[in-house]
Amino acid sequence: ITGARVEASLDNEICHAWKTFQAKKGSVLRIKSVKEGFRYYIGFSGMMDIEEVMGSFTTNTECAFGGYNGRALKKGDTIQFKGIKDVENKEIDERLIPSLKPPHILRIIEGPEIGFFDENSLKTLFENREKKCYKVSVNSNRIGIRLEGNPLKFKERVEKSIVSEGILPGTIQVPGDGLPLIMLYERTIGGYARLASVIKADLFRLAHLKPGDDVFFEMVTLDEAIKLWQKRCTISNELFKK
Repeated sequence: ITGARVEASLDNEICHAWKTFQAKKGSVLRIKSVKEGFRYYIGFSGMMDIEEVMGSFTTNTECAFGGYNGRALKKGDTIQFKGIKDVENKEIDERLIPSLKPPHILRIIEGPEIGFFDENSLKTLFENREKKCYKVSVNSNRIGIRLEGNPLKFKERVEKSIVSEGILPGTIQVPGDGLPLIMLYERTIGGYARLASVIKADLFRLAHLKPGDDVFFEMVTLDEAIKLWQKRCTISNELFKK
């Protein structure tokens, strides 16, 4: 079990996250509570015996395809696995497990339409961190994270929408109301101005932004973003080898 830090049990015995464990036929895994973060993930030694769509087992709930009948799992659903095998006992080094507590600081690089916005409005986005934060809206979902707070102001005579273009996970779009919308993995095209993009090294954090969490932005250069990703990969590779 990885992702969010959880309190879990297997057959009523404490089950530690970020470690491998053995489950027998008929065993019941229970997640009692999520202590830090938002989403947790369960990994298996085998492979799910379901149809792949575009080389993936994931589900696109908006378009209703992929995964398990193109929908979220319901009580009573059964997923078969193939290629199940025993695995040696392992645990993830504590240094690899990031803190998922709010406030969340997201590092970003400039987007194509950053010039659409008033300079003073952009300035306040990165200053006075104690006052100029956003909160995650309850209207967020797997498609995008809506933020609430101080609206960004568009420059005069600037269109508040663009011809729909491709977007990547982490793209921060700004609708006409001026409140940022961070896109996730289920939408690949959009028609709102693209203010910025969350850097690759911080994308994992987006899965753990829950309603009410505080969010701050920190602008970095493209070169800095590349170095931050390389550093993250290097540390991970070294620790996993051990």
